[in-house]
Amino acid sequence: LFFYSAARFIFQSRQSYVSFTLTGLTAGLAGFLAHNIVSVNMRYPGCALFFWFALGISLGLIAEQTGGFGNSRYCKSSKLAKQTGLLFLIIVFVIITVYSIKTDIIAQVYFKKGLKAGSRGDWVKAITAYQKSIIFDQSFIRPYYKMAYAYDQIGQTDEAVLTYKDILNQVPYYARTRANLGILYFKKNNFDKALIYLKQAEDLNPYDIDVLISLSLIYAKQGQNREAVNCLERVLRLEPKHKFAYHTLKSIITQFKLDFTE
Repeated sequence: LFFYSAARFIFQSRQSYVSFTLTGLTAGLAGFLAHNIVSVNMRYPGCALFFWFALGISLGLIAEQTGGFGNSRYCKSSKLAKQTGLLFLIIVFVIITVYSIKTDIIAQVYFKKGLKAGSRGDWVKAITAYQKSIIFDQSFIRPYYKMAYAYDQIGQTDEAVLTYKDILNQVPYYARTRANLGILYFKKNNFDKALIYLKQAEDLNPYDIDVLISLSLIYAKQGQNREAVNCLERVLRLEPKHKFAYHTLKSIITQFKLDFTE
């Protein structure tokens, strides 16, 4: 209804600045909704705040220019229908709000139980708590991260990998997730897949020292010494006193000096 009303008003409005403003807001809201379908969940406070703020401004512009929604020719209805619709919206809003608050609180409770179990080194109990937290709030990302770490601590690397991939389904553009996946594949000696995820992490955040160090180690193991040196030099530009990068770089250059004097 909103997008229909906005489109009708944009095409019929004679005030260019209002039309342009509403066009931008409407296009932004449509893009925001489409992005949320495939990426960041709109239950995050920042996302929800932006969406409802932009929606409120847009509705205000439409109402101001058309004399209010009650008098708008796009929203004509009887008094009883309006009251019924308003009551229905209030009931739905209350139900959704109560359900969301309840599930969020329960998810937080289980998450904190997982943190306590993990701090004691009881990783199995921590994983169970994180799993229950996710059941109540599947958009709550932190339990996924903690659970992946817990799986890695007990040697269940495959489960850790699957957990990180679940995170990517919800937040595909987070560099740290891809970096962690690359490191796990590195531990499994699957250097090809490790390179794929680490390079993706590097593209998203080229200043991550851990990613550059991991890439240098893989390149060195594969005999790609020039690439390894390049990564280590970038680390030293970011952190000149990084001891591991300095000594590893010196070792590679000393061992393969003929390769670098051509």
